Amino acid sequence: MFFLESKNNIPCFSLYNVIEIRPYKKIYRKFINFFSKIPCLLFFPYKLIVEQEHNSLINNKLMEVDNTICYALLPKPLCRKGNARKFFKTIFNNKLNSIIKNDLDNFDSLASLWQSQRGPKPLSTKQYFASLEYRSIIGFFEEQGFHVDRKEMKKMAGSRVLAYSQFYRVHQTRKEITKNDVMDIMISCATPYVDVIITEKSQAQALLNAKGYIDELNKVKIMKLSELK
Repeated sequence: MFFLESKNNIPCFSLYNVIEIRPYKKIYRKFINFFSKIPCLLFFPYKLIVEQEHNSLINNKLMEVDNTICYALLPKPLCRKGNARKFFKTIFNNKLNSIIKNDLDNFDSLASLWQSQRGPKPLSTKQYFASLEYRSIIGFFEEQGFHVDRKEMKKMAGSRVLAYSQFYRVHQTRKEITKNDVMDIMISCATPYVDVIITEKSQAQALLNAKGYIDELNKVKIMKLSELK
């Protein structure tokens, strides 16, 4: 993911991306070495983004990308405390730790649950946005302890992207759903708040499908990882 600042790109990534590569020590070390040298932005877990959208809605405010949902990481000479290397040494011991642990504990069971919800026939994107989206959003928000009516739903772009990404993976693909797929879906809720997103093929297709229905995606450039090669 990227923000565009003038002619420069500011790379963004999710905490889930860090979690995915953390077990691979060599790759993780290269990751930390690289992002400790450049400015970048880290998005927090999806629940905080969804909560921020909901709070903005009930308070009649525009959604803000602030330190409630993300954290700016700067090169070490500019910021010692906000440097990626320093930050990731402490993040798994701070207030986010319980959210992260709870998510990781649930992702395997979510993957199995979503796998079991597949029907014999795929459902179309048109069907989803015509009649299924609101029911999908309501179910998701009830799990988070929120209530949203149909008119309000349209203002919650990140939540809509997340819900459709889940629908797409369950009902329009046949590939077995894994824990990493769940992470990709949760990461997708940050998509409306960046300028460019680079993701794997299936998630990129989900976002391209949703572009015609979620207006906020029209400003986002969507790329597949294979395009970087």
